[in-house]
Amino acid sequence: MNCELCRSLIQKELDGEISATELGGLESHVSSCEDCRSERAAYLAIDQILGEAPLVRGPAWMADAVIGEIAKRRSARRFVEPLVIGASAGAATVATAFALTRYLSPETRQTLSETVARSFRPVADLLAAVAERVPGAEVAAAGGPGLHGVVWGLAVVAVAVLAFVALRSSRQLVCELRETPST
Repeated sequence: MNCELCRSLIQKELDGEISATELGGLESHVSSCEDCRSERAAYLAIDQILGEAPLVRGPAWMADAVIGEIAKRRSARRFVEPLVIGASAGAATVATAFALTRYLSPETRQTLSETVARSFRPVADLLAAVAERVPGAEVAAAGGPGLHGVVWGLAVVAVAVLAFVALRSSRQLVCELRETPST
């Protein structure tokens, strides 16, 4: 047994959570290690003194202050976490999309662009059919979007999601701050 494991077993002993096997290993190590023996004796002495000391009741305002601080931190975490997740997802989407356009071979980009165009063809046809019914609307649905169009579309979607998450989180924070009584 090493001294680090011995220290954790001393803590388990103080907490009353040590097994008989662990206690045997602790006793064996302490009998041969002066540093751990003196550290264990010091901890046992402190534990005994604290166990004999009377409990002191804290001031009445302390519980309210602690609970208020916990509520503030919880509120801030609810604001920051969705913002960080939204920003991370948006950044990952944009980075992936730009990486696709930059690091793929020209042949692979062309194939991917054609595949994307084919998959968006039904949407383009639907938009063209709608536009025919709207006077003055023109839709260029010749080939559908290419890879660059999809990249910019993903970037716009990522920014929109990030803006939505930020707006929702900030509104939630403002509502919680209005509800929290000032101390």
